[in-house]
Amino acid sequence: MTSSSQDHRRAVLLFSLTIFCLFAIPKAGMRVGPIPIYFIDGLLLLTFLSAYRLPTALPNGPIFPLFLAVGTLMVISEAYAALLMGQFLEPLYRTGRTLLALSIFYSTAKILISPKDLQTLLKFITVAAAITAALMIGTSLPILRGPLSGLLTSIPFVDFAGNMDRSLVRMEGASRGMSLVGVSILSGYFLLIAWPLVLHRRVFHEGRNLKILLFTSFAIPIGIVFSYSRGAILGLMFVTLGILIYSPSRSKPLLIGSLIFMITLFSTVGWNSEFFFFERLENSTRRMIENNFQHQSDSERIQSYTEPLVHLFNHPEFIILGQGFARHKMSGHSLAADRDAATHAVFSSAYYAYGMLTAVLLLSLLFYAIWKTWSLARHKAFLFSRALLPALFGFLPWFMLGHAAVSQIRGMILMFFVYALVAIQTRFTALPTHAHRPHPPFRQAFRVHHAPKRALPAP
Repeated sequence: MTSSSQDHRRAVLLFSLTIFCLFAIPKAGMRVGPIPIYFIDGLLLLTFLSAYRLPTALPNGPIFPLFLAVGTLMVISEAYAALLMGQFLEPLYRTGRTLLALSIFYSTAKILISPKDLQTLLKFITVAAAITAALMIGTSLPILRGPLSGLLTSIPFVDFAGNMDRSLVRMEGASRGMSLVGVSILSGYFLLIAWPLVLHRRVFHEGRNLKILLFTSFAIPIGIVFSYSRGAILGLMFVTLGILIYSPSRSKPLLIGSLIFMITLFSTVGWNSEFFFFERLENSTRRMIENNFQHQSDSERIQSYTEPLVHLFNHPEFIILGQGFARHKMSGHSLAADRDAATHAVFSSAYYAYGMLTAVLLLSLLFYAIWKTWSLARHKAFLFSRALLPALFGFLPWFMLGHAAVSQIRGMILMFFVYALVAIQTRFTALPTHAHRPHPPFRQAFRVHHAPKRALPAP
């Protein structure tokens, strides 16, 4: 193996470890004085340095210039807000983390160059998604929530106590699940994007480690439902439809089996059981219909697309730059453009923080990514595109009905990681040689293999 091949292999492993951290424990870190230092930031920096040394060319196409424009406007907006406030420490910290989040696009495009690299990455994503799904299920069920939360809060460098409210631990009935990714909604959307990628592993699978693949494939949809978020469950429907229509046939038995198992489980235990929290979905849906979207939590989803237009008419300076996100962590300033405003969408949240141009570019990136991936997924040769398209379907409700893709750094990392996969998806048209071997049936995952008996020596 040449030196360049070794460098690339190490970069793939480091990159896969970074993505594992993103899908499993992105909030792990420590404090140095008042400043929180997250492990994923260090991994992003090391991954970027490893990618920088590789000779891989960056992808062509409009997605890369759009990404550069968005990243530049984000950084300039934070700097502009710092000048207006006359305070620089928090904006500098936020800008640094934003640059690290942006670096994942560059690292992904430089490091993932072959189906074998993708295969390695998907293995790490599978294990990470298994951890997150298991925590979503465990923290939702009343019988497991107390012991599990006590165990997690005792782990050093993991900020789980900030997510798990003490009153929630003492609840007797079911509640919304959460994980080391964050609260229920954020964890549910991370699982939504991971599920089609995990199912795509069946295309590569050689028969080893099938148990973890089966567990993750079955646990993810249950974990998403246990978020009890209307947006996440809507996304689950979108992803399921996308997989059934576009994903390779080898992925579909896992999907169908996991859905049958989940519905059977809920029906057997009882949809109204104390172990489940479906009344939250029933009440919120009934309220939305009866009030004709007039309730605040429903109307704000619509106002997130109308209020910025009115605000821009009165404040034309927001057409280019916004007021950043660092101001939310600071006091003693007058920057409050989004005070009492509806920010339940990436569009509105990005508008107040980065300006109208960035908000429009982010929407353009999303719809271009879906269109580009759909145009490739129609052809059977682009197997990865047929898995990536359902992931983008899951990305759609998160983007349109939530703001974490820009307001939370870990959400921003995930967003640019997905866009980078869109930019390089044509690299994965072929399969590794071993992936063309016949796939073993699922029952072999649970078969006990005995070593052959030795022949007795002749007397």
